[in-house]
Amino acid sequence: RAYYGGHVDVYKPYGENLYYYDANSLYPYIMKTCKMPGGKGVWHDNFCNKKLDDLFGFIQALVYIPK
Repeated sequence: RAYYGGHVDVYKPYGENLYYYDANSLYPYIMKTCKMPGGKGVWHDNFCNKKLDDLFGFIQALVYIPK
């Protein structure tokens, strides 16, 4: 659910009846037509009980993964 400017992935697709789409200028279009977060930042220190689909904005995260 994110758009990246200049982001390129290369895959080796397999299957039958595949379709390929090339969206020109998708990043500038999204930047023009969609809302961008702004204003004062809000700090959240625990996302365990939050529904992430309800959040809107940029997230800087440090993720710890137990061994």
